[in-house]
Amino acid sequence: MDEFLEKEIQEFQELTADTGLSKNFVYEELIKQIEPFAAELSDLRLRIDEMEAELKSLKTEEAEHEDSIRKIWEPFIKGTNKAELNLPDGSKLEAVKGVSFTNVDTELSTTWLLTNGYKDAMKYQIHHATLNKIAKEEFAKGTLIPGLRSYSYIKIKIK
Repeated sequence: MDEFLEKEIQEFQELTADTGLSKNFVYEELIKQIEPFAAELSDLRLRIDEMEAELKSLKTEEAEHEDSIRKIWEPFIKGTNKAELNLPDGSKLEAVKGVSFTNVDTELSTTWLLTNGYKDAMKYQIHHATLNKIAKEEFAKGTLIPGLRSYSYIKIKIK
């Protein structure tokens, strides 16, 4: 039997022995005290599940609106890294081009990093965020690290 469970049972037995109360009475009192909290916890978890489903739906709708904006706006912002539109309600819509990288050949990219001044970054296993940062820096200089695949995207912001 689990050591923790054995200790709990022993404490329960001591409680009933010390108070002279029956185990059933103590159990019923325990249930009376815990039940309202358990019911509330159950309700809270249900509400959380409902809100998470609503959030997921809102995020899907948000992505669809961003895609619509990109499709309409993209032909007008080709060749720029950043564009802004002032909207009639006073808000500002911003499109920012970005790039991310996926490591498709670890051996090739690791060799390149080791031979191109990133030996210190390679002391430990390189984290994908660190690799992405290095790749962005090199990409800005005109170098695509061998073994990486680049993906460009347009981030839509509203301020």
